[in-house]
Amino acid sequence: MTNGPQIPVPQPVQTDPEKLRWGIVSTVKAPLRKVAEFIAFHLDLGAQRIRIHLDVPDLYIAERLAHPRVRFTQCDDGYWQGKASLAVPGQPTRGGKCSMPPGPTG
Repeated sequence: MTNGPQIPVPQPVQTDPEKLRWGIVSTVKAPLRKVAEFIAFHLDLGAQRIRIHLDVPDLYIAERLAHPRVRFTQCDDGYWQGKASLAVPGQPTRGGKCSMPPGPTG
């Protein structure tokens, strides 16, 4: 018996594509075509659910890109009110920049 920390025993990793389930959540500020490419890219990879938070509310985008596995959130001022207190130090916050892989046409 040791006095050090106990190391967990590694467990088998699920690799069967028929059993894997994953999704993505993203806040975006982009034109319709770029949002469509982002969604198509992740659906093609096998995402079961995509949640898109539209940083600039746009009902047209949400209506045009409606899909059973995609959910849209319109991030208006009411949505963001009080959210700043939820920020985690060291994590990207609203207004930060990130890059995404090119979509199918890119």
